Amino acid sequence: MKTKVWNRHFNFLKKNRKSKTTLALLLFVGLVVGVYLYPAAVFYPMGRVLLRDNHPVNGADYIILLMGEASLRPAAAAKAVLAGTSNHVLFVSTQNNPLVDAGLIPSEDDLALAMLKRGGIDASQVTMISAFGRATSTVDEALAIKKYFYTMHLTPKRLVIVTSWPHSARAGWIIEKVLRKNTEQNTEQKSSPEPTVIELLPVMEIPFEPSNWWHSENGLLFVFEEYIKWGRYLIKYLGRDFN
Repeated sequence: MKTKVWNRHFNFLKKNRKSKTTLALLLFVGLVVGVYLYPAAVFYPMGRVLLRDNHPVNGADYIILLMGEASLRPAAAAKAVLAGTSNHVLFVSTQNNPLVDAGLIPSEDDLALAMLKRGGIDASQVTMISAFGRATSTVDEALAIKKYFYTMHLTPKRLVIVTSWPHSARAGWIIEKVLRKNTEQNTEQKSSPEPTVIELLPVMEIPFEPSNWWHSENGLLFVFEEYIKWGRYLIKYLGRDFN
């Protein structure tokens, strides 16, 4: 009797497992067909998730230029300064690669300074933060900015972050998280009730946009790599307190 009951139970599970496998396979095939026929319906929302654009108004304390894409981001920061978004640019010195150390190519720091100057920005309007080590990631940049503000006893009311649009949401998240504690400490010193506001000014044409990033190999690599970095940051930093 027990054997018959177990056989019926096993057969039910076996059939149920087959049904779930068939359903999963059908869903996968449907997704592939949907992406093939209507790629924008899937890929456009994926791009929009990565985008954070706060449309900052003029008068911010600083523009924070995140390093990378030296031909695009510094030019966007210079344009923002000339438009009145802020009158000062901060960026963190980045680690050199072997070609830079060998003197074969200019450093990313030098390229950023040259592009800002080319964009009409005076050297007095630019601060390169290099006293806290060279950055290799966005979180390194955020930590250096935090240390700079704390060392200089600064509590800016509003910062505008310039970076590429796929990087904007993650950059805003980690910078807000890192600066939160520093803001609270400096706020207590100055008896100011308002923490620093972080706003994003993303570079949209890099050269792909949220509406067409899947049309190019560079767009596919950039966006999917950004999702991988998001996963890594959430695993590594979600519960971390940056004291």
